Amino acid sequence: MLDEDSPEHFTLIALDCIVGYPKLFWVIPTTEKEEKIFELLSHKFGDNKSFNEGKFGGFPMGDSLIHSKPLVKISDKYFCFSVNLPFRNIFSITAQLLLSLCD
Repeated sequence: MLDEDSPEHFTLIALDCIVGYPKLFWVIPTTEKEEKIFELLSHKFGDNKSFNEGKFGGFPMGDSLIHSKPLVKISDKYFCFSVNLPFRNIFSITAQLLLSLCD
């Protein structure tokens, strides 16, 4: 289970342990720089409203904010529900991150 004193180190969270779900996808920034990057790469509930709009609203292959901001921020915690998604879009995410830093 999770070590409360050091939450970035865990030994085991079983996939069938429903109580452990909030900790299963939790990613923790360890430095102030990582915190800033996580903030730029995250979105909150309600930010992706445009996904449901248009003729094909809600279509899984449609344009979604999750492709450019793969982290979800809930309260003060960051979650990454798909490890593959950030790596699949690494170039577009990096380009958008660099553009946002120039603003």
